[in-house]
Amino acid sequence: MADLADHFPQSLGRLHHAVYSPPDWNHLPTRRVPVRDGYVELNAVPQDDTHVILLRTSQRTTFRVLVVPVEFTTGQGEEALLAATTAGYTHSAACLLDTVTDQLDVDPADRWG
Repeated sequence: MADLADHFPQSLGRLHHAVYSPPDWNHLPTRRVPVRDGYVELNAVPQDDTHVILLRTSQRTTFRVLVVPVEFTTGQGEEALLAATTAGYTHSAACLLDTVTDQLDVDPADRWG
C-alpha cells in the first residue's frame, strides 16, 4: 500500500484513504500505513470479495481500482486491465477476472479493444 501511495500521481491529489477487499491482500495488519507524506488510512470491508480497492484523495476524488491477482500471468494482467478500462464494460471485477482465468492468454487488444 505504501508503494502505491508513494507513486500515486501528484496531480490527482495525495492518497489519504483506502477501502479494500480482504481476500485481495496477504495481510494489512494496521489501520494506518506510513507513506512518504504522512499516512494512508485503511478500512477493510468484511465479507467483501469485489477485487476492487477504493482510493480517496485529498481532492475528494474516489478512484475504483481493479486488483489483479499476483498469480496472473503478464498476459492475463494486461487483459484484465484493458477490459476494466474499456468503455461500456459493465461486468463486475470478479466476473472479469474469472473470464480472464478461464481463457488462454490472447492479445488483449483483440478481445477488448
